Amino acid sequence: MLHFLEEMNRVLVRIGMWAILVMMTVVSLNVIGRALFRAPVFGTVEIVELAGVIFVSFILAYTQFQRENITVTALVDRLPPRLQAITTCFTQFLNLVIVAALVWTGSVRALEMLRVGEITAIFRIPQSPFRFVWVFGCIVLLAVLIAQFIESLVKVIKK
Repeated sequence: MLHFLEEMNRVLVRIGMWAILVMMTVVSLNVIGRALFRAPVFGTVEIVELAGVIFVSFILAYTQFQRENITVTALVDRLPPRLQAITTCFTQFLNLVIVAALVWTGSVRALEMLRVGEITAIFRIPQSPFRFVWVFGCIVLLAVLIAQFIESLVKVIKK
């Protein structure tokens, strides 16, 4: 399962990189257009918002998979190894609960947006696909968290 998650994260990171490239390009063109021609790019905020959803949704799981999230270990590092493992397992369980709640509420909201046909203000793009992208990113993050929780649980049992 870890190999599958690793491959999926590689693909999602590439998509996320394209999204941030779009964001940087649009913002740069907007700044240049505003400064040189007094003509900003139409819909900059909307484009950046939608690309930002894609970027963040697809980078979250990769960051967790690589264990590159910021952690504060000042207290935990002073605990005995078994208690450190138990603490890690507990915090990962809390992460699972929180991300599962994000998946649930995001799904409910995405279906509601689809039902009512919410669109963006300027380009009139349907918003529900972007909410579904967010939910998908959270599902991948949840899968990574489950795999890491199982690893932590095994460590607790072995120690």
